[in-house]
Amino acid sequence: MIMKKIKTINKLLNSLTLLSPLAGVGFNNQYQNTQKIITENNSSLNNYFSTNDKPVQMGDIWVTVEDSYSGLRIITGYSSGSGRLQILDDVKDISGNSFEDNNNIRLLDLSNATSLTTIGNSAFEGCLYLSGDLVIPSSVTSIGGRAFLFCYKADNLIFKSETPPTFGKSWQPTLKGKVYVPSKQAKQAFLDAANFGFTEDQVEIGLPKNSNVGLVLGLLFGLGIPIILAVGFGVWYLTKKKKNNSKN
Repeated sequence: MIMKKIKTINKLLNSLTLLSPLAGVGFNNQYQNTQKIITENNSSLNNYFSTNDKPVQMGDIWVTVEDSYSGLRIITGYSSGSGRLQILDDVKDISGNSFEDNNNIRLLDLSNATSLTTIGNSAFEGCLYLSGDLVIPSSVTSIGGRAFLFCYKADNLIFKSETPPTFGKSWQPTLKGKVYVPSKQAKQAFLDAANFGFTEDQVEIGLPKNSNVGLVLGLLFGLGIPIILAVGFGVWYLTKKKKNNSKN
C-alpha cells in the first residue's frame, strides 16, 4: 500500500516537471504581450504630445521649430535663407548649436523676442558674418557657454535688463565695440556675475552714441551745397533786377 502511494507521488512529480516548461512559456508569452501593449500605448502618447520640427520664416531666415507644452516655440536649427534673423514673440528658447558655424546669418534681431528666456550652448558660435549690435532683451535669463563665441563682426553688446542672466563658460562674443547696461547698479551686478568675462573698462552705462558726422557730411554735400548755390543765384538775380529797374 505504501509502495503504491510512493509510485503515485512520483508520477505526480514527473507530471509537474513536464508541465513546468509549458508554464514558463505561457508566462513569457503573457509578459511579452503586456510589454507590447505598454510600448504601443507609450508610442501613442509620444505621438500625441510631440511635434516634428517644421520650418518657419523669421525675418530673412527660415528656421526649424518645435512646439513646447507651454504653447511657446523652441528654435531647433537653421533651414534656409540669408540675412536678418528676427526672433518672433512666441519663441522661448534658442536651442544649443541651432546656428553654430552658420555663415548665412548677418544680423540678429531680438527686438520682438519678448518671450525669449534661453539662448543655448553654442547657439551662434562661429557665425562669422553676424554683425551689428547684439541687443539682449530683459526676458533672457540664461545664455549658454560659447553662445556667441567667434562672432568677430559683432559691434556692441546691449543688455536691457538690470539683472544679469546666468552665463555659461566662454559665452562671449568678440566685440568691436563695448558692453552696455542700463545703470550703474546694473554694471556692478554684471561685473560680479559668474562667467561674465568682460572687464570694467569694457562696460558702459546707457546706449552707444552713434556718430552723426557721416549724416552731416551727406546732407552738406548731397543737399546743402546745391541749396546754397540756388539761394545765392536767387539773391544775385534779384539784386541785378533791382539795379536795372533803378536805372530805368
